[in-house]
Amino acid sequence: MTTFTDGFTGTANPLGGVWSTPTGSPGATPGLQKGSGGGSGSTQGAYNTNGGDGNQHSTYVNSPTFVQDQTVTMTLAAFGSSDQPGMCVRMQSGVNSYYMALVIGGAVNLYKVVSGVNGSTLASATGLTIGQTDVFSMQVSTSGGNAVFTVKQNGTTLPALNFTDTTSVLTGGQPGLAYLANNNGHSTAIGSFSATDTALTTFTGSFLTLGIG
Repeated sequence: MTTFTDGFTGTANPLGGVWSTPTGSPGATPGLQKGSGGGSGSTQGAYNTNGGDGNQHSTYVNSPTFVQDQTVTMTLAAFGSSDQPGMCVRMQSGVNSYYMALVIGGAVNLYKVVSGVNGSTLASATGLTIGQTDVFSMQVSTSGGNAVFTVKQNGTTLPALNFTDTTSVLTGGQPGLAYLANNNGHSTAIGSFSATDTALTTFTGSFLTLGIG
């Protein structure tokens, strides 16, 4: 199993090191930054350095390498309904395609982004109360060539987002983050992010055969 975590301590503009911007994203510059600029200028976390530009900035974990069945977890450090933080799976670095669960006001929407363009909403959970430090997770698994999704808020499954993608399914790719900024005050900050995959363990031992009689 491959794992990754980032608590977004320190400062970086834009996010660098293990974070890369996919081709076609609007943003490595200014893009996502970590520091104490989120949450109206005081909360430590990852946020959009150019809040209010209306662009969806995305970034992915470039190392280690994940298999395509992935679980990502995003913990908020501050939340303002005008900004939209999101978590991504199967992000294709060369073409900016990925699956994304985006927190939008009192809703979480599941999208498939192809070559940087949001397709139709795959599924939506509405009427939610979003807390300042809520924890969201998204899992994608493979079943018969399809992509099967489960999304949780604070450990509770959101049934409306139990979805299976059967058409032009995205495969491979890396976990990542997305952030649509509509507020110049940087009202939202992502406090931490983690990812795991479900790579199969290869057995390299030997089996013992028992004879009877």
